[in-house]
Amino acid sequence: MRSRHGGRVLLFATAVLAAGIAATTACAQQPPTPTIAPAPTTVQTPAPTGVPATAAPAPAPTKPAAQPTAAASPTPLVLNNQQLTQIQPALGTVMIEYSQRMANAWFAQQAGNWDMARYQVLEMREIQEVGETTRPARASALKAFESSYLDPLAKAIDNKDNTAFTTAYNNAIGGCNSCHASQTSSEFPGSYKYIKVKVPSSKWEEIYDWKGQ
Repeated sequence: MRSRHGGRVLLFATAVLAAGIAATTACAQQPPTPTIAPAPTTVQTPAPTGVPATAAPAPAPTKPAAQPTAAASPTPLVLNNQQLTQIQPALGTVMIEYSQRMANAWFAQQAGNWDMARYQVLEMREIQEVGETTRPARASALKAFESSYLDPLAKAIDNKDNTAFTTAYNNAIGGCNSCHASQTSSEFPGSYKYIKVKVPSSKWEEIYDWKGQ
């Protein structure tokens, strides 16, 4: 006979062994627990430290603007009477305008424009005064021409008298040529008779008779 206690021990050992086998089998049949990968660790990159900006170089001190040097006062040019005479318009220059206005007075009267004719004679008197001043040696001849020929011409214009104007104008043309023939100079000791004027026909330049006297 087996001992009661021995049988209990055997039964208990058998039960423990069976339970261990069963547990081992169950563990073998269950799938392995998945391994959870650790979350990636985010590395915090520190923000770049601000690099101090390089300070701009201080501007160079501005030099005061140079003060302009006062120009030296020019030495005044002192001219004597002879030199002053030489730089003034010669009588030949005066006579270019004189003859042009003489021709224009004719054209104005022919067109019935008495005011324009009067204006041209007034300008003849003015430019003649320039010649009397710059060439005093010719002043007496110029004044004689003015009283003998320009005064009657101006009177005919004021009266708007065509006949008197034509007569006075032709007399003035003759007076110009007589004056040219009576005047001399070191360049033209014989006279200025090569300058001859006539009644113009269509333009002022035609007042000259290019054949001379």
